[in-house]
Amino acid sequence: MQAFGVARRSQTFAYTGNKQTFKAPKGVKQLVVSATGASGGKGGGKGASVKATIEVTPGDTLYVYVGGKGGRSPGYNGGGAGGGYTGHGHEWGGGGASDLREGGNALSNRIVVAGGGGGGAGVVNDCNCAGSGGAGGGNVAGAGANGNEG
Repeated sequence: MQAFGVARRSQTFAYTGNKQTFKAPKGVKQLVVSATGASGGKGGGKGASVKATIEVTPGDTLYVYVGGKGGRSPGYNGGGAGGGYTGHGHEWGGGGASDLREGGNALSNRIVVAGGGGGGAGVVNDCNCAGSGGAGGGNVAGAGANGNEG
């Protein structure tokens, strides 16, 4: 996630698995924010991208959540579950959303959201028999379709 302020200086936030903070610098009244949600795990969808210009007051503290990529469990910040499987496969969770929050760090304080990619379907014994990844976007990534043993 990037935030642009005075003289097009930018600050990039990478995935940490925790919330991060950004304090609007002195003299900055507007930020251009670019955010991308995390991808779903194996067979999952790509995260959404969004760009927005927001008004801020110098000294405001904003909360930054960078979504985590889905794996054998859902990604950080709202990743959806992976699709089911038959046999002894694995689920591949959806990616988490990346978002910016103002006035607090609750979900209701979100002002910019890039949804995570959907979860992948179950994969068994490395076959190409997985279902498709779930729909990306929204507050929580969608679950993937069911896979089978082939």
